[in-house]
Amino acid sequence: MLERLYHILVQHTTKRPWTYMLRDTYHTAPLEWLAAWSLLVSVVANLVTAQWELVVWASLGVGALLGHLFWGTKWRRGQK
Repeated sequence: MLERLYHILVQHTTKRPWTYMLRDTYHTAPLEWLAAWSLLVSVVANLVTAQWELVVWASLGVGALLGHLFWGTKWRRGQK
């Protein structure tokens, strides 16, 4: 169900999977990605003392996101 919804959204918006667009931005602007991840880590580090469960779930979520973005097919610029 969610996969069909994703394909419908992609077809009506960009005609290209959003994960490929994110991978392109990672390869064209790695410093911005580094800054964003550094900010995320610093925010999570501030939450560690009070809510360690949130940190565990956030790390699992980030791992799942990165798994969908960077594993699978090899990256090529403008991949369809």
